[in-house]
Amino acid sequence: MRTAVCACLAALTLVATISIASPPARAGLCDPGWITKSTTTFTFLYGTDGQGREVYWDGIILLRELYDRNCNITKAELDFTRDAGGATLEIAGDSVFASFTVQSPTPFTDYNHVGDNAVGRVVYANPSVGSYMGYNVVVIGYTHGDEYKVVSTTSLHKTVTGFQLDFDLGIGYLGGTVYAEIHAGPSLKTDSKAIYVPT
Repeated sequence: MRTAVCACLAALTLVATISIASPPARAGLCDPGWITKSTTTFTFLYGTDGQGREVYWDGIILLRELYDRNCNITKAELDFTRDAGGATLEIAGDSVFASFTVQSPTPFTDYNHVGDNAVGRVVYANPSVGSYMGYNVVVIGYTHGDEYKVVSTTSLHKTVTGFQLDFDLGIGYLGGTVYAEIHAGPSLKTDSKAIYVPT
């Protein structure tokens, strides 16, 4: 009888052990929050072309991911910025504009197709949408993403400091590559940086 009782207790102990061990191995092991996964330098220049048109942006691209307590990635974000004080944008020329987008699977080469592969929604922008002295800021929404534009309203040179722009990518691009793209328009120059979104 004692042997049978011991066998039952051993079985119950095994079941209890299996039940306790069944949650994911990483459960509760992470401090939830944002982690910067990559930093990419990005300097864009469309120089004075004889007509007084110029677009210059000097900053970095941050790829950040949001982790929960179980170490799962719940969101990815791509930021045009520089440091705590933000990046610098300089623009000159009447109706000249600087366009910022995230593109996937490929960047555009013709500005007429800027919205075709645009991905990610603008969740933070400085300067925000509105009218300023010498320029306007607009956000244009496309099927899968937004375009952020700073449009010059005078021929005079303007310097925008504290520039920061954050795009929410969700989790749909984990394990893939997106492109941070800047365009000087209308149709003056385009450049992009490939950014891998790790899993």
